[in-house]
Amino acid sequence: MIVKEYYPFSIVEDKEFGKLLKMLNPGYDLPSRKTLSTSLLSVLYNDIVENGNFVSITTDGWTSVKNESYIAVTTHFIDNDCKLKSYLLSCFMYSESHTSDNLKNELLRVIKEWGLEHRVSACTSDNAPNITKAIDLCKWRHVRCFAHSLNLAVQNAIKEIQEVKEKVSGIVRHFKKSSTAAGKLKSIQEQLGYSPPLVLIQDVVTRWNSTFEMFQRVLDLKIPLSTALAETNYNEYLTNNDWIIITRACELLKPFKEITTEISSEKSVTISKIVVLSKSLIKYCNKIKSEHNTCMQISKMIGVLVSEVDARFRSLELNPLYAESTILDPRFKNYGFLHQYAFSEGKKSLISKAATVNIVSNTQEVTVLPNQTDDDSIWNDFDSEVGSIVQSSNPTAAFIVEIDKYLHEPLLSRREDPLLWWKLNQYVYPRLFKFVKKRFCIMGTSVPCERIFSKAGQTITKKRSRLTCSKFEQMIFLNFNLE
Repeated sequence: MIVKEYYPFSIVEDKEFGKLLKMLNPGYDLPSRKTLSTSLLSVLYNDIVENGNFVSITTDGWTSVKNESYIAVTTHFIDNDCKLKSYLLSCFMYSESHTSDNLKNELLRVIKEWGLEHRVSACTSDNAPNITKAIDLCKWRHVRCFAHSLNLAVQNAIKEIQEVKEKVSGIVRHFKKSSTAAGKLKSIQEQLGYSPPLVLIQDVVTRWNSTFEMFQRVLDLKIPLSTALAETNYNEYLTNNDWIIITRACELLKPFKEITTEISSEKSVTISKIVVLSKSLIKYCNKIKSEHNTCMQISKMIGVLVSEVDARFRSLELNPLYAESTILDPRFKNYGFLHQYAFSEGKKSLISKAATVNIVSNTQEVTVLPNQTDDDSIWNDFDSEVGSIVQSSNPTAAFIVEIDKYLHEPLLSRREDPLLWWKLNQYVYPRLFKFVKKRFCIMGTSVPCERIFSKAGQTITKKRSRLTCSKFEQMIFLNFNLE
C-alpha cells in the first residue's frame, strides 16, 4: 500500500490509522516504521528477479523537489510466453558534476548486478549528451527516443506561430488564476448546454502535444470562451486570423499527436513501427507541402515541419536495428519501407548474421535392425555420395530458405499482436524467432523511464522529504515492478 499509493512510512504511527485497523482486526499489530523501511521493504526488493536471454534497456534522468538528480534504468525482454515484459532495474542518485565515464560505470554496475552482461541488445534514451556518450562508452547500440525526436521537430515548427501560442497561453493562465473568470466560463458553458463543462488546458514547455491539447480545447470552447473574455474585460482577445492559425495548426499537428501516442506504448512492440511511422510522416509532409496557404505563419510552420521530418526521419530505414525489426514484424515485412533498397539492405543484414544462430535439432534417432550393417547396406553408395552435403548443412542457406518462406506468408492485420503470431510460429521459423526475441525487446522511446519519474514526483513530496536516497530507490523499484 505504501509503495503503490505513495503513503509516507509514518502512516503506521498515525493514531487514527491504528484505531481503524484495530476496528477491522483487533488481533493485528502494525509493524513499526523501522521494520517497514528496513526489513520488509528489503525482502520484497530482493524477491523480484527476472531475466531474459536478450534484453534492451531504457534510461533517462530526473530532478526531484529536493533538487537531487536521479537516473532510471529499465529492462525489457520477451518472456517464454512471447510477452513483452518490463522491469525497473535501478533508480540511482546521480550528480550532474559526474562525467560520462562515471555514468558509464554506474550503468555497467547495474547491468552486472543483474547478470545481464553480453545480453543487452540496445539502449534507448533521449539525446542528452552525457547519457548518449555514456551509452557509447558502454559499447551498446544506441536507439534515440523517437518521441523525443518528434517533440524537437514539432517544437521548432511551433516557433513560427509563437505569438499566437503565447497569446492563447496567457488567456488560459488568466482563467486558471481568476476564479471569477473561471466561474463565468463555466456558467456560459452551462447556459449553452455543454455537459459536463470543459476546463482549459495549460501547455507545458517541454511537451509539444500539450500545446496541441491547449489549442484543441480552446477551439472546443470557442464560443463560450470568446463570450467570457468579453464579459470579464480581459485586455487580450483572439482575432479572426488567430483563430485561423489555431484551427490550421491543430489540423497539421493531429497526425503527429497520433504517432506520439502510438509509439509511446510500453506494453506492445514499438521498435518495428519506427520505419513505418517515419514513412507515413514523410508522405504526409510531402502532401501538406504542396497545399496552398494564405497565412504566412502557417506556410512557415509547414516549411519547418517538412525540413525537420526529412532531416530526422528519412534515413531511419537504413538503420539495421529498425530495418530488421520491421521485416520481422508480420504486419509490415517489406511493405513498411519507403524505398525498396532499404528493405533489401535490411534483409541482407539479417542474412549476414545467420551464422550466429545456433539451432538444436530435435530429430529422433533411427533404430537399426539387427541384420542391417553399414558394410553391406544397399544404401552405401547413396550415403557416401550425399553424406558430405547432409553433414555440412549451410546455416546461411537454411536461413535464406526460412526468411523467403516467411516473407511469402500473408500479412498479419495491423491491429493484431505480432508477438502472438510469433508464439504460434516460433517452431516454423526457429532461426528468425531468435532475432525476434533480440529485436522486439528494444523500445522505440524512453517513455518507460519518463513514466517512472511521474511516479517519483509523487514519492518524494514535502511529506516524504526525509526519505533517504536508498529508500527512495527501493520504493520506486517496487512501485514499478509489483503487479
